[in-house]
Amino acid sequence: MLIKDYYDMSYIETIGTQIKALYPDFPLEAFIADMQEALGDQSYSTKMTIIAKSLHRHLPGYVESLPILTAMLGEKLTSMKEMYEQGKPYAPFGKYIECYASQHEEAFAETIAYIYELTQRYTGEFAMRPLLDAFPDQTVAVLQTWVTSESDFVRRLCSECMRVRLPWAKTLTFALENFDSYCAILLQLANDPNAYVRRSVANNLNDLYKVDRNKAASLKSQLENLQSPQADAIIKHGTRWARKQGLL
Repeated sequence: MLIKDYYDMSYIETIGTQIKALYPDFPLEAFIADMQEALGDQSYSTKMTIIAKSLHRHLPGYVESLPILTAMLGEKLTSMKEMYEQGKPYAPFGKYIECYASQHEEAFAETIAYIYELTQRYTGEFAMRPLLDAFPDQTVAVLQTWVTSESDFVRRLCSECMRVRLPWAKTLTFALENFDSYCAILLQLANDPNAYVRRSVANNLNDLYKVDRNKAASLKSQLENLQSPQADAIIKHGTRWARKQGLL
């Protein structure tokens, strides 16, 4: 089954019923009818946006909705390999945050608290990117705290959310405009004990070569200065595109 086909009317009825149990005023029938009209043979990305917008129409205000969405989260993941399979039910919730969080600076702390929980059940980097764009100073301060989290998922998020060219996401210029802060966070993760976290750092470097070779060279030099096998492996993987293009 294609991932997009998971989000069918059975899924809609399930999450609608769960929301109704937590928020009795939720118009379940209207939500289901809304989805019957909107969902069809759409792409994954389109389905996520449709569901997120419908949730926005039928849930209470943004701030009031966060406790409801938090209560719907299940057990934390125990392996990175499980993320995209077991975390599938929560993907539209991340899209909801991605679409509307930057419009609610007054709820920044509540949004961050939700993403912290979400990313331990499903990837939260897409939800973080609009915050980096809209509120860079506040969001960097959060990442500087999260970079030492005990959770592998949270530490990976710190790197993954900053990627210039994250797959299935809009280009993000945060790294170019806040380069020192960007490098400081990546360097703290370069010797991370989790291979998935280190792979994310490498992918940041690889992305950077595609948009700014000088900044990429600077990050590569800083990684070299760490003089560790982990950093060396990051450089090798993070320069794959540049080597293929004959730039190195």
